[in-house]
Amino acid sequence: MTWIDPLETDLTRRATALVQKKFAEKMYGDRPYTYHLFSVLNMVSVRVSPQDDEMRAAALLHDVIEDTDVTREDLERDFTPRVARLVWNVTDGEGKNRRERHKAVFLKLQGDDDALLIKLADRYSNVTHSWKTESPLLFMYYREYKDFRKALRREDASDTHMALWDHLDDMLGWRKR
Repeated sequence: MTWIDPLETDLTRRATALVQKKFAEKMYGDRPYTYHLFSVLNMVSVRVSPQDDEMRAAALLHDVIEDTDVTREDLERDFTPRVARLVWNVTDGEGKNRRERHKAVFLKLQGDDDALLIKLADRYSNVTHSWKTESPLLFMYYREYKDFRKALRREDASDTHMALWDHLDDMLGWRKR
């Protein structure tokens, strides 16, 4: 198998340019927001086929619909329908509060293992960053984890997914009951 630099494909180069433009002013703690996007890209890259540049592009773009003026239609036009679907499926849904928005995204994630992998990498990145920086967001992730886990974790999940679930379980002190 040939190793492919995840940033050396047409899709990931274009995704990188888009997130650098759209998130130029946004911060992730004391770092540029792209730090988080590249963290998710790195976690996804080591878990997918070297040829799956659509997954890598979607990992980079995972917050672009939720946090910018980019639409699903823009991603379909400028990338691929699969990239647009993956990003859409990890984007919070409609709702009057965070819990309702998450329930909507949980429904989109059921049955889409590729989008779930991106969502798990996103949550892992957020929880890890919160631990390292002692962010008050860690408590929010802890409170949400029961619903997150109940809605999305399956006992028949792939080893790739289970590894991330196990890491999240460890970081958030989850104990099987």
